[in-house]
Formats: sequence, C-alpha cells, structure tokens
Amino acid sequence: MNLWALLLVAVGALVVCSAIFEYDWFMQHRKARFFVGLIGRNGARVMYVFLGLAVSTLGLLMVFNVV
Repeated sequence: MNLWALLLVAVGALVVCSAIFEYDWFMQHRKARFFVGLIGRNGARVMYVFLGLAVSTLGLLMVFNVV
C-alpha cells in the first residue's frame, strides 16, 4: 500500500472536515484568509470542500492503483 496515497486521503478528509465544521484555526490561516477576503467565508468553505474532495479522490485512486 502506498503511504503517500493514504496521506492524501487523510489530508483531504482534514480539509473537508475543517471547512464543513468551520474551524477558526483553519479559516484564519494566512493562505485561507486570502480566499476568505476574495470570495467570502462561505465561498472559501465551499472551495475548500471541493478541494479536499479532489485530494481525497486522488488519494483513493492511488490506493486502488487506478492512477
């Protein structure tokens, strides 16, 4: 089993959970603040949910040797 693939799944899940539950430590990070200022807090949350799902999907595809 590929350790990098599992790491991608875990990071993607963390990003999705952080965006859904609106953790302040995540949304107030300097890189997240850029997107919060650009598209608003709810827009940034939606963007991070899709980004986390994409990263998790990539990790799952790597786990099952599709990629």
